[in-house]
Parts: sequence; structure tokens; C-alpha cells
Amino acid sequence: MGYLQELEALARWVYQVTEVTSHKLSEAPPKVARPVILWEGPSRRKGENLGRYHYTKRASQYGTLYVKDLDQLGSLIDKLEKNLMDRDEWLPMFESDQANARQIGKLYKVEIDFNNTQSTDMPFTIRYEVIYSRPIPEAAPAATHVGNKVKIIEGG
Repeated sequence: MGYLQELEALARWVYQVTEVTSHKLSEAPPKVARPVILWEGPSRRKGENLGRYHYTKRASQYGTLYVKDLDQLGSLIDKLEKNLMDRDEWLPMFESDQANARQIGKLYKVEIDFNNTQSTDMPFTIRYEVIYSRPIPEAAPAATHVGNKVKIIEGG
């Protein structure tokens, strides 16, 4: 799991709920039709350790929602917030962007915050937690011979 799969999970969710397309800011075409979301770079910090091999990361994904008018903006915000509450604040994460992709994880404690703006370009932040794991090393093989060696020092 990684940043690209997390971003894909967020973009898939937004499209399923609102049918709004999205692009990474660096890969967006020069002109895009509204409504559209442009994703910016994320912010990440280490969360808590869940055990020896599992830990959480708290991430913030920034984006801007570009719409035609305030009515469309309000409608899209309502759809996203309501759907997130209906999902109990978690989103599935898939191994690829294909329709039949296998689910490989979840984004937990997902929150969406829309910032104030003077126009129909609405910046927002999605905060979430994701559980990562590091590989568990192979167990040492069982002993085949156990013995003691005694060294006697003579003299002295």
C-alpha cells in the first residue's frame, strides 16, 4: 500500500458519489471542464504502533473542487459528507484502478473539511488513517543439536 493507492481510493470514492472527475495537479490538462477536483501533494505523519509489525499513519490529502456555481458546490459537499457518514468514516482501498481490482486495505477515520473561499474554487482537506505493516521475519529453524562444552583449565 502506498500514496498512489490511497489517492486512487479517494478519487474512486469521489467519482462514485458525485461523478466528478479528478486529476493530480501536476498531471492535469491545461484546461479542465468544471466540476473537477485537482489533487495536491499529501502530508503524512506517523501514528501509533499497533504491535511489533503493524502501525498507523495519519495522512492529509489536499485538493481543490472547481464548480460552476454555488448551488452545485452545496450539492456536491452535501453528497460527500452524507456518504462519508453512511460509510462510518472508512473507505476501501484497491490494488489498482480497474473495476475488478482486489481490496487490499481501508482508510479509517476519514474526515473531510472544506475551507472558506470567496469564489467557486473550494479548497478542502481529507484526513484519514491507514494501517501499514512491515514484513515479519521468518522464524529461526529448530535446533538440530544441543550440547555443552566444558573447558578445564589445569594448573594455577
